[in-house]
This record gives sequence, C-alpha cells and structure tokens, in this order.
Amino acid sequence: MRSLRRDGVTLSYEEAGGGEPSVLLVHGWCCDHTYFAPQVEHFAGRGHRVVAVDLRGHGKSDKPQQGYTMQVFADDLAWLCERLGLAKLVVIGHSMGGIVAFDLAARYPALPSAVVLPSAARAAIPEFLEALRGPDYREVLRDDVASSLFIPTDDEERRERILDGISSVPQHVMVSARRAS
Repeated sequence: MRSLRRDGVTLSYEEAGGGEPSVLLVHGWCCDHTYFAPQVEHFAGRGHRVVAVDLRGHGKSDKPQQGYTMQVFADDLAWLCERLGLAKLVVIGHSMGGIVAFDLAARYPALPSAVVLPSAARAAIPEFLEALRGPDYREVLRDDVASSLFIPTDDEERRERILDGISSVPQHVMVSARRAS
C-alpha cells in the first residue's frame, strides 16, 4: 500500500497496471480500497493504470477529528491525481464514492474523461444518524448494512468480513461522512 501526505494527513492508495485511460476507484461509506479488489485486477489486467484509494478517515488513511464532507474527499482526490500524474481518467464511485466522484467532476471538470456513478444514493436519515451517535453505533451500523446490502444466499464468511471492516471505521468518521452525503 502506498501513501502520500496532504496537509499532515496520510492518504493511502493501491496502484496497479499501466496504460490509458487510467481508472480511479472511489469506495463507499465506511469501506476502503479492498472492496474494489476484483475491479483492480480486471482493469489492470486489461492494460489500464488503476488507483484504488482509501479516502481520509477510511482504511489505512489517517482519521483526524474533523468534518468529513464530500468536498474534502474530492479535494483529496484531485490533489492525489495531480501528484500521481493522473489526467483524463475514468472515475468509478461506489455508493458514497459516487457522490464524491460527482463532486470531483463538478469542481474539477478537466480531470475526469468519464465518471461512473451508482444509480441512487440513500439520503441521510436523521434517526439513523442519531443512532450512529450512540454507544452501540457499531451494532446499529452492522444491522443497517446487513439488512440493506446482503441477501440470504450471500457467502457468510464474506458477509462477516465486510461487516467487520465497515464497523471498524471510527464513530466520528461514520457520523460526519454520512451527514455530508
């Protein structure tokens, strides 16, 4: 895993392959770059330079006490792309990552050549946000994700790995990023 420091914050990313157009993979809320492992392999194997990020507050990136807005995430991505020499790339966002990708394209229109977004993003629900502020926030998150992302026939080991990963995100990141999406 590679990393760069922006204003004192370590931003981690995985890079694979080579060739144009480059592909930037932006994970969803409380996820990290590992959720894109099959896509990294796929696109890198077909001659593309692929960068899969851990947004600030997620994965191996730093998790400072601050606001986690889509604009902060998009600014980090624009900065990262500049440092890595990525231009006219394809940006693929999953879930909240789609909102970040949209913001990146809107505010840095010369950067992407294409943006792939999810079909819909769920609005922040006040009751859910309030529950995430409580002491049992990890259980609240696990229950919500388990009921909305999985079907009964999903592989149980994969399901638990994903739920464990998502629920490991610090509470201040969960609440701030969800409120901003």
